[in-house]
Amino acid sequence: DRLSGFISDEQFSVISDSFNQEIEESKKRLGLVLEEISIIESDSKRHFTREEILDRYKDVGKLTFELVNELIDGIYIGKLDAETKERDIEIHWKF
Repeated sequence: DRLSGFISDEQFSVISDSFNQEIEESKKRLGLVLEEISIIESDSKRHFTREEILDRYKDVGKLTFELVNELIDGIYIGKLDAETKERDIEIHWKF
């Protein structure tokens, strides 16, 4: 567009600088994400003791997907009892 005369050299320079800055910010974010992935992978390979896990999560105020995924291996829900309107629920913990 600059060579065709649609935008000036100054406009091209502003757009190019903005684009280059966005590329650098994306590279930094990618580095942080890759570092976080590495930390998560190394944590997942380490086997924690029951006490370590309980200490880590003893003051949790909100149940999150990550918390459920880390602590629970599976949840099994039984059939509804027609008389009592209750059902058995089994939680299989990872520890």
